[in-house]
Amino acid sequence: MTDAQTDAFGLARVGDNRPPAYSADLLEEEVRESTLEIEKRIEDLVAATGRVPTIEDEDTAARVSTLAGQLTAAQKELEKLRKAHKAPLDELVKVVQAHFKTLTGLITTSKEYLEPIQNAWLFKMKKARDEAAAKAAAEAAELAAKARTEEDTKAAEAKGREAAELAAPAQIKDDYGQTTSMRSVWDFEVEDIALVPTGYLQVDGTKVRRAISGGKIKTIPGLRIFEKSTAVTRSAPTGEGE
Repeated sequence: MTDAQTDAFGLARVGDNRPPAYSADLLEEEVRESTLEIEKRIEDLVAATGRVPTIEDEDTAARVSTLAGQLTAAQKELEKLRKAHKAPLDELVKVVQAHFKTLTGLITTSKEYLEPIQNAWLFKMKKARDEAAAKAAAEAAELAAKARTEEDTKAAEAKGREAAELAAPAQIKDDYGQTTSMRSVWDFEVEDIALVPTGYLQVDGTKVRRAISGGKIKTIPGLRIFEKSTAVTRSAPTGEGE
């Protein structure tokens, strides 16, 4: 293995390992063929839906309910077909995911191990650069105050640029062209939830709906609780409507 193929630690560099190509076209063709019948059925039901009038009598209401039931049945059949096609693919995906998860875990653990080592060095560099920058800035100010000639002024400006460069964040450059530097972000932790302004709090919708389900709780300060009604179609028991 040549030097170009190894890094500073003698390890092989990561290459351009392309994943195998799979034919999405063949899969799409198979899926389309298996849904030709249900697709025609759905098209007919959608067309019928577009012709539904305003309900003004029980007969029309029953026919609309029947159409809704047919749409539900078609939806269930479509979902059954989808699961049938997806199940074997899911098993293949599980194999791939498990394999790569193991390898990714090794990488993550190693990067987590390296992070405090890099941070310690960057903190050390930052401290040294901050001290050097402060010293250079003081020297620049002193030179500027004592400047009498153009050369003196240029020297003061040069020292000022040196101070500015030293004040820039410290970086680590590697063989892959990457740079690692310190990054500061603002974060928080809750000390007393009662003191947090309401604008930063969020209502737990799941918890509220669980509490008011079935009308068990009808009053919660700050919330308007109301009953919302909508049409629900239930399938007939087996044997009926056949």
